[in-house]
Amino acid sequence: RLGGDDSGGTFVGEVSRRGAGTLQSRPIGHGCLLIWPEDDGDFIEIWELSSPPECLSRWSTTSIGREGCAIVHVGVSLAANGHWLIGILDARHGFHLLRS
Repeated sequence: RLGGDDSGGTFVGEVSRRGAGTLQSRPIGHGCLLIWPEDDGDFIEIWELSSPPECLSRWSTTSIGREGCAIVHVGVSLAANGHWLIGILDARHGFHLLRS
């Protein structure tokens, strides 16, 4: 579920990923959110929190020839100028770096 909570936030929309299990997320600036499955997921997505939410980008371990390789950890670094770096560690000890 994107946006809003019980403390008076505004509901923005909902993202459903069948079979993805529990989703993790981190804000990456400019009204965007990074989302990935917590357990054995192999993709990350960048969502713009517009109404309705829109998936702007998707990256997966399959796209780089590591089919079925789970993402173990995701880290996000935001720069003062609004740019971001995303570090991704996969289950085969591969490290991947994405930047805006």
